[in-house]
Order: sequence, then C-alpha cells, then structure tokens
Amino acid sequence: MGYASKFIDNPMSDYVKLWIASREIKVGGNYIDFTAPDFEGLHHTLSKGIKGKVALMDLWASWCSPCHRSSLSMISVYEAYKDKGFTIIGVAHEHLVDDMKYICHEFFETNEE
Repeated sequence: MGYASKFIDNPMSDYVKLWIASREIKVGGNYIDFTAPDFEGLHHTLSKGIKGKVALMDLWASWCSPCHRSSLSMISVYEAYKDKGFTIIGVAHEHLVDDMKYICHEFFETNEE
C-alpha cells in the first residue's frame, strides 16, 4: 500500500505529491501543472497560460532584491520575443499579499516606459 492510498485524506498529501514530482523536474523537461491565485484572488492554471507558447517561469519573492533585478533584465527579452509566442510567467509564494502588491506597484512605477 503506497503513501497516496494510505493517507488520501491527509491535508499534506498534495504537498508531498508535489514535492515528489518536483524531484523529477529537469531543464527542458516537463513541468508540474498547477493552479494558483493572483493578488486579486483570481485563479490561473499554468498550462492554460502557456498553451502554444514558449514560456519562462520567473520565480521570485517580495523580499528578494536579486529576484527584482533579474525580473527587470527580462523585460527586453520579453519585448524582443513576445510576438513570436514567448511569454514570462511570474510566480511568487507570498504569505503577505500586500507585500507582493507593493513590490509589483513599485516595480512597474519605476520601470514604466
């Protein structure tokens, strides 16, 4: 009897499944599809957002200054290839949504063209 069938109702089951699947991720390989809310509370599924596109997933956090600089450097890449089916999906796991909203607002205010 495997883990999944033994603890099917355990609230940590989904997290453990994702952790196990994440160990199989390799550059250029398949991704783990997921659904997550944006900071307006609307849920988005990764596979729907990238269907038919080449996608770069930008993992960042509100407290991570190097992440902010890296995101900034991606703007020119996005602009160069967006019309050729390229997109960037930003993913942040935040405990305080207001921190994420503040950083996004500051980022776009500062880097508005």
